[in-house]
Amino acid sequence: GGVTFHLTAEQSADTMKADDLLYAAATELSNARTDINFTHLMTKLNVEVTSLGSEVEDGDEINKVEISDLAKAATFYPENGTLTADTELTGSTVAYDNGTTYEALVFPTACNTITVEVTMNSGKVFTTTVDLATVDNQLESGVQYNINFQVGQDKVTIGGITAMPWGYAAGGVLETE
Repeated sequence: GGVTFHLTAEQSADTMKADDLLYAAATELSNARTDINFTHLMTKLNVEVTSLGSEVEDGDEINKVEISDLAKAATFYPENGTLTADTELTGSTVAYDNGTTYEALVFPTACNTITVEVTMNSGKVFTTTVDLATVDNQLESGVQYNINFQVGQDKVTIGGITAMPWGYAAGGVLETE
């Protein structure tokens, strides 16, 4: 059987750490050094607002970025290391503001679009639909997607979406007994 996880409604530095599901295939242990290679099971979305249009009032800042039309749950199957998302794409999450971009961990799934809603401190809301055709209509496990756009003219203008493997960090030696 599997273990079901639910999409976090509002992401933070703490939930980003807790929700980052990692998996490593079982490895035969020996007396020699054993490398354990973990991979990210989740998908990471990085949303960057590159500029605000002239009609956005001076001093009005982004209050939140919400991403929707996402899988709201997924089941992890430890026997084969797969994370299978629900096909109902009604989930949404408020992305974490890390100071430069808005980040969200979401479940990998096939989907044609996602919706990004930017709410300003003034209450003004800008919404856009991000077409995922350029990334094969997929949000893949272990991949981060960088979405950049301009907010203004009562809309959000997409600058582009790119996908790349989610960064790997060099680790140290893990001693086990």
